[in-house]
Amino acid sequence: MTADLAFNRPIGLGPALQLAPHAGISWLLFQSYEAAGAVPALAVGTGLVVGPHAPMALRVDYTYRRFGFTQSSGTDVLHNFSLGVTFGRP
Repeated sequence: MTADLAFNRPIGLGPALQLAPHAGISWLLFQSYEAAGAVPALAVGTGLVVGPHAPMALRVDYTYRRFGFTQSSGTDVLHNFSLGVTFGRP
């Protein structure tokens, strides 16, 4: 599971469509029988929001996450595609 904290700035592409680029930090949360923890990452991506001014909208999103911030730790990359429903104001 991942948790994100990001800046998001929607850009209107029309009355019923928004482009929503985002950038911030992310955590990959994990748990096993022996341990639990979180690994930090940098995250950037963009989403498309269909029906952004309706009480309920559809969001399709892509996020690129880069784990590891030093040469000694190496880097790992996670590409994530998601599809979801958002709730907002009419």
